[in-house]
Amino acid sequence: MSCKHFKNSPQKYYKIISFATFVALVSACSTTKKVPDGEYLLTKNNFEFEDKKQFFDDELEDYVQQKPNKKQLLFMPLSLLLYNAANPKYDTILNEYMTYPSEMRNQKLRDSLFIKYNMQSSVGKSLFMDRLYHNWGTPPVILDQTRTEKSAQSIEKRMTYRGFWDAEVKYAHKLDSTAKKASVKYSITHNTPTNIKEYYYHIPDLELKDFISKKCMKVW
Repeated sequence: MSCKHFKNSPQKYYKIISFATFVALVSACSTTKKVPDGEYLLTKNNFEFEDKKQFFDDELEDYVQQKPNKKQLLFMPLSLLLYNAANPKYDTILNEYMTYPSEMRNQKLRDSLFIKYNMQSSVGKSLFMDRLYHNWGTPPVILDQTRTEKSAQSIEKRMTYRGFWDAEVKYAHKLDSTAKKASVKYSITHNTPTNIKEYYYHIPDLELKDFISKKCMKVW
């Protein structure tokens, strides 16, 4: 390939190089690369409704405390793959490095952290690509089973607020020890909604009482 040919089609080859880089990144990285042994990467939250689905059910997902890493390009968690692309031996250093103000993040700080974590052989390294991957990426969402229970309680409270006081929310974990992945299933039963049959109010101010009464008549 001649330089002249490359100059005439820079955009075309930029796309090819970018795609090749992406493919290499995906091939080299596993989504569970940085999931500790005995832990699980949360991959999905499933919702099953045991009775008739209600109009507000789509909002229940917002009350789940743990959500899987977001998927972007080609339905893959690109930000997680970027995070995993950084050399894992530098994760602790980079996590601490990012807690410092941006004006302090320099080679002097990196070298001090290398020494602090007994990595003298790395003194002088800029870790440019590792820092890039680490900053652009997001760490894996590790399943916390206690937070699943709290999520079920939050969903139940929301349904009570919606008038379903007898609602039930059960949950189950599907754990794959080999793949180090997990999913959570929330089984939701609305049961019969609770209706207010009648109510009473006491308003000493007669003008205000008359005003509210007229408003209530219009509603009913």
